[in-house]
Amino acid sequence: PDLSNQTLFSSPVLGSVSIGYLNALLLFVWWFVAACVLTFDHPFEITGNGYFATWAGLIFSVRGCGITSAYMKSAVAGIGPLLGLMAASVVVILAVPSDIGKHHTHNAEAVFALVLGIFTPVLAFVLIHLGNTNTAIGPVVLPILAVLSVLWLVMASLVTFRGPFKETGNGYFAAWAGAAMAILATNQARIGGVNSNDMTEIRQTNSHDTADTDDDGL
Repeated sequence: PDLSNQTLFSSPVLGSVSIGYLNALLLFVWWFVAACVLTFDHPFEITGNGYFATWAGLIFSVRGCGITSAYMKSAVAGIGPLLGLMAASVVVILAVPSDIGKHHTHNAEAVFALVLGIFTPVLAFVLIHLGNTNTAIGPVVLPILAVLSVLWLVMASLVTFRGPFKETGNGYFAAWAGAAMAILATNQARIGGVNSNDMTEIRQTNSHDTADTDDDGL
């Protein structure tokens, strides 16, 4: 334990880095690369023991870095569905290119998924940014997200019922997770939305958590 807690260096981003924390970061990088290669390329594109073991390794490596579910909930409070939608979009973007091309049976569905996957993070980022800068976007957020929800539902239905994601894997899960996140974001906008007050509360919560952590360390 003493060796693991020995400080190696300090970083403006990471703070004090010990041997144990550096090891956790290296394991995270290792498992992140493994998940990207093994489940998007081969041999674990489809769900099975290897698929779930790879993603489990990544999840536990994240926990090893000290990132807990409670921390994640506080960090994404108010904008969680939009961030989840952005994450699902990234997975779709990574999963679908191998199925694009004239020689692929489901080229049209794959192109639709790719376009929607690229467009969604841009739109979500704009909505979050405008909400954070006190821009009056309330009246237009709900209809925009409602249309986005319909598009994701249509896309998820096409790529999982017709192809190319008829078998469970990254693309399959990302398509339906994105649809679910879009619906949650729409419901959030319906009952209040993402606005500057939410963002202010997030910053205050994070600053209080940091202060409490500093107090505990003294």
